Amino acid sequence: MIHVNQKGYSAGSGIRAVYQSRQDLSLSEAWIVDAFSGEIAGELEIGSLETVPGWKNRYFQILSLGKTPETGRYRIAGRNEEGRTENSENFSISSELIAEKNLFDLLVYFKGMRSDG
Repeated sequence: MIHVNQKGYSAGSGIRAVYQSRQDLSLSEAWIVDAFSGEIAGELEIGSLETVPGWKNRYFQILSLGKTPETGRYRIAGRNEEGRTENSENFSISSELIAEKNLFDLLVYFKGMRSDG
């Protein structure tokens, strides 16, 4: 399973994702893939297989890409040591990400703070 930021990523920033496995299997390859065309937009760096103390049967790898591709919808795909393909959920890359994803929540918060009740 590949976990991504569910809100998406800002254009020009880096991408970090986490690969989680129940077995001691690591990813051997990982890419960022255009969600609509299926074209590979970049290759991700894959960190070493790690564990978290106290957690059982869970192994993790950090996936990273220094700079995001152009704005659009993407997913991360990877191939593990057994040759099985893993995919993340689709996510957005946008130049106005914070405004698109958080502006309404911020307005509701500020209105609530300014209301008499």
